[in-house]
Amino acid sequence: MSHWEETEIIKESTKIHRRQEDLRYSKEGISEFTRKHLTPYWFPLSEKLGIGVTAYTENEATEMAIECKNKYYPEQELDKPIIGITVSVLDEGQVVPNMGPINFLGVWFPNETL
Repeated sequence: MSHWEETEIIKESTKIHRRQEDLRYSKEGISEFTRKHLTPYWFPLSEKLGIGVTAYTENEATEMAIECKNKYYPEQELDKPIIGITVSVLDEGQVVPNMGPINFLGVWFPNETL
């Protein structure tokens, strides 16, 4: 049985197991896996800049953004997200220098690690 036939058999198993196997057997490695499955979202706020989140689904991103909003901006409202945002369209004066890594799961703006 070839390597790729084994991968297809493994992919028929549970979702969590499939993600681990996809990482191990991916032709292009982990960066291809994260590009394929993780998506950056930008949630504009009613008065401030917004909240940047990277997640697997829009629901997951919304949950993280709401938690962040409640912690830092409880009086503001979240607008609908911009899906698949790139660094090139973000505010270069305030967001880009103060953001965390956009390619990892979680909130990247505001960056809590700075």
